[in-house]
Amino acid sequence: MRSGGDAIRPCDGVKAPLLAALAAIALTLLVVLPALAQSNEGIVRYGGPPHPLIAAVFADVSDAQDGVPTNGVATGGQLTTNDDAYILSGADARNSFFGGSLYISNQADAYNTILITSTLSGIADSACARATVRNEYTKVAVELWLAATREAPVDGARTYQGVVSAVPRHDDASQGPACTTAEATSPDGTVGESLEAGTAETALIPARDGDRLSITVAGSTYTAGVTVDGEGPVFWVLSPRPDSILSSRTIPFSFEVTDDGSGLRHDGESIVSANGRRITENVDGDHFTTTEPRSTPNGGASDIHVYLSSDPDSIRVAENDVTPFGTHGWELVTEGAAYRFSAGVPVRADGSFHIEFEATDRAGNTTIASHASAAVSVTPEPTPTPEPTPTPEPTAAPTPEPTPTAELVPDIERLVQIWTTIWNRLREQVLGMFFQMLSL
Repeated sequence: MRSGGDAIRPCDGVKAPLLAALAAIALTLLVVLPALAQSNEGIVRYGGPPHPLIAAVFADVSDAQDGVPTNGVATGGQLTTNDDAYILSGADARNSFFGGSLYISNQADAYNTILITSTLSGIADSACARATVRNEYTKVAVELWLAATREAPVDGARTYQGVVSAVPRHDDASQGPACTTAEATSPDGTVGESLEAGTAETALIPARDGDRLSITVAGSTYTAGVTVDGEGPVFWVLSPRPDSILSSRTIPFSFEVTDDGSGLRHDGESIVSANGRRITENVDGDHFTTTEPRSTPNGGASDIHVYLSSDPDSIRVAENDVTPFGTHGWELVTEGAAYRFSAGVPVRADGSFHIEFEATDRAGNTTIASHASAAVSVTPEPTPTPEPTPTPEPTAAPTPEPTPTAELVPDIERLVQIWTTIWNRLREQVLGMFFQMLSL
């Protein structure tokens, strides 16, 4: 019931039992049909069996091989016949799909490598497949060879794979490893074509932030599209300001972090668990699945870090991360693209503290906001000087009133009267004797 207003009543002609039944049905639907989590797995698939085209984003070739190649292919861009140690064997692509687009970085220390997988038929046993990667803005294109990595189960088609990496525009393009005619024997005894390392570990396609890459494979009718994100997230810091002088040992943090490209990972996304099941991400277990960035078990953020330390030489370490203080301090600005943080972080002692901000977007681009690093002098609130206790005024000793002279009590007056009477009688007797002697 609304406070201070009218009670909510059913519409005219609608009976309460009907409303109750409708409410029960709605509740049932809510239970049966939970909200579907958004999947941000860095893979796009075009077509189905037997001839799909797949593009998946990784950090490098070894990342695509999941670190455990089945046939010893561990370094370089070299791919060997029947090496199925790529996505086909469970390599986990980076979560770079966002807003309907698959993103890739152009930075070597980010996720700038695309694994191209295509299932084709009609290619000779001793041949490689050929892919073309084209920058639709600059019109620069590179061709790369795809090795036959394993037999496909349908219609005798094979699966072919190759890798290409995006680099900044001022770098040169490269075709990557060459497809040679030398026969190579695989561990299972079959003979087929191999790719030998060329002038670069992978094929290279120059691109910059915002460019669009298209991927085609000869013999396939599909085209995969990839968007380049070459810039990291941006911080907008409200507090503390550089060179702040604080009067409290609690430092107030308030900032906003945004990324208008591949975006920022957040809780509530759909991921694949260790046992292969698709689950909703909620590592910290607080059930805030859309209002905060991807979390860690201690309540901090996995891709966004704020480091606070009195030692500027060892600041970016886990124990200096203050984001766990904001477990309930995150605020959603734009889902997957912008979040706001507010929290007070206590420090144990006075002194100068240094602050650095770090964030990584879906394409692996990392921003370290060194311009936001600042010495913050923390001064405790001064202990108030106690007001002096006023000296009490001396209490004046009361002047004793003079004891009044006691009045003669009636007994004294009586004695005086008796004495006077005796004196008068004695005097009369003496005088009588005196005059008697004169008369003799």
